[in-house]
Amino acid sequence: MLLALDPALDSPIDRNIAETLQESRELESVLGKMGKEIYARSNLDRAVGQSLDARGKLLETAESAWAAHREAALSRSLRAVRADAEDLKRDFIAALRHFRRDRSHGSRSRRWHRPRQRAPGSRR
Repeated sequence: MLLALDPALDSPIDRNIAETLQESRELESVLGKMGKEIYARSNLDRAVGQSLDARGKLLETAESAWAAHREAALSRSLRAVRADAEDLKRDFIAALRHFRRDRSHGSRSRRWHRPRQRAPGSRR
């Protein structure tokens, strides 16, 4: 399908697809109400007006496929992030266990875990 398009139409997509679909539906509505007059007074081809519904469905299908592709790519990257998070969690728990063991042996790290209580209003 994409290979059949005119290369002159290649340009970056700079419009929201939802907006384009909405405008297409609005144009279809206007053509339904005033089509004879619009076709008579403009250079709009009737084939273009009649193809709006099919083009809209094609655009919705392409948008849906693109959304599925984005979701699949996001899922892969989330798996990697989740694995990193699990590694970080494991390391954090190991560090907590280490400091807890260290604290139970009465080392100087106790001061790090329990700051001294100051009397209210006292300064350092």
